[in-house]
Amino acid sequence: MKKYIQPYANRTSMRHRVNAIIAVLLSVVMIIGMASGIVPAILPILKHAQAAE
Repeated sequence: MKKYIQPYANRTSMRHRVNAIIAVLLSVVMIIGMASGIVPAILPILKHAQAAE
């Protein structure tokens, strides 16, 4: 019985892991999309900060 349950548990955990990875990727893409409008404003500040160091 354990041999039957274990692969199923692994399969579901893998599916959950894949779903989690997809969700993270989607959120990262959305964050990058929102940040793409902000990055041009931030880049000069980052360059100034690097120059200050």
